[in-house]
Amino acid sequence: MVFNKLLDISSEDHLQSALNSFAKVLLVSPCLTLNSAVIEGMKSVGHSKAICSVLGRLPIVCSLRVNGASSSPTLLCQAIKSVALTVRSHQQETNLLNMVSLMLSVSTPKDVKKVDSIAYMGIE
Repeated sequence: MVFNKLLDISSEDHLQSALNSFAKVLLVSPCLTLNSAVIEGMKSVGHSKAICSVLGRLPIVCSLRVNGASSSPTLLCQAIKSVALTVRSHQQETNLLNMVSLMLSVSTPKDVKKVDSIAYMGIE
């Protein structure tokens, strides 16, 4: 249901509601939620844009690391890697690559200090 809300972010109110729902699920299981988000984003361009929009509003989520160690990969990077192993079609592969490209080009919200986009999204 959380991911269904993400697809209807046509207004700021809908986006805020989706962010709240997504954040609640993230608190319960960040790894599973990010894996599910990447899988959802792999479905279509619209799904990818919605996931990237939400992650762009929650930059701290993109910097969470496996085991909390600074030398470990980010949870988002780990999710992308694990989902990449499950790609079953050329379309899924294209959607996943487009989503990663969008993640790397997403701009930060105005109130968040601008940082290097690769470090910002946690892609290594």
